[in-house]
Amino acid sequence: MTRVFEDLVYAAQEYKEATGRYLQIWGELGELYAEIKFGILRHAPGTQGSDGRLGNDWVEVKTISPEKRKDAVQVKRAGNFNKLLVVRVSKDFKFEARMIDRKKLKKGKGKYANLSWGSTE
Repeated sequence: MTRVFEDLVYAAQEYKEATGRYLQIWGELGELYAEIKFGILRHAPGTQGSDGRLGNDWVEVKTISPEKRKDAVQVKRAGNFNKLLVVRVSKDFKFEARMIDRKKLKKGKGKYANLSWGSTE
């Protein structure tokens, strides 16, 4: 999987250089990064509630792309997960991630919870 991830990142970089636009594959790259770096076992495509499993934990992966204006993610409160992995990709295609417990998300009544990169520490 590592080679596939590296090839996709390289292709995305080449596309950006050739077109001046980003290739819209951030979610997949974030999930592949989570699989490689953290050992997350991803669910089958289309599985509702979470993106994968790490031991006994259900993990939701959210990716912050370099074209986003804010370093923040939005996650459905109804999701079936107890860990949230936020992956951030820089403009020079460097990846970093932070895993947080769901219980650290702010309480609220809305359909979504918002989390900024700085608050994941």
